[in-house]
Amino acid sequence: ARRRDLPLPRLEAALAAHDEALAAGDERVAKRARKSDVTRHGDVVVKESIPHGALGRVKDRLAPRRHDAGYRNAYRLSLEGVATARPLAWVRRGGRVFTLYEDLSALPRLDHLARTLYAGPDRTAQVRLRDAVADWLGGLHASGIYHGDLKGSNVLVRSTASGYELPVIDTDRM
Repeated sequence: ARRRDLPLPRLEAALAAHDEALAAGDERVAKRARKSDVTRHGDVVVKESIPHGALGRVKDRLAPRRHDAGYRNAYRLSLEGVATARPLAWVRRGGRVFTLYEDLSALPRLDHLARTLYAGPDRTAQVRLRDAVADWLGGLHASGIYHGDLKGSNVLVRSTASGYELPVIDTDRM
């Protein structure tokens, strides 16, 4: 396990709560998909990477670094000053792989906010968001940072006094 600043009891509790949430299928489950399951637990998000099929399990054994890429990239981004969910831990346990992040789910997704703004008449708000996204993306690329799965659902929006901050999530292909 790699731990940054998540105490072991909190880590253990989050992993247990992840399994409980998946078994219950309750509101803590944020995503169930072929490649990953994601659950929310207060201020922590648990993402479980799931190898797909026999080939996926072989790849996982031969090249396990793919699963911890999100953790490593989020940590590097935070060092570069790029807003992202703070990586809290990466754990391989019993053949399962978990990454724990700071929960930013209270922030709206870029695609949801854009859909809301562009459905309304406020042209100023639309231009403000469009320009913020263009500046943010241009700044990332000028820094040599590229997101391999950039879409509105992988960017969150935080309003600030000077405009918008755009935390990026799903960092495994950056």
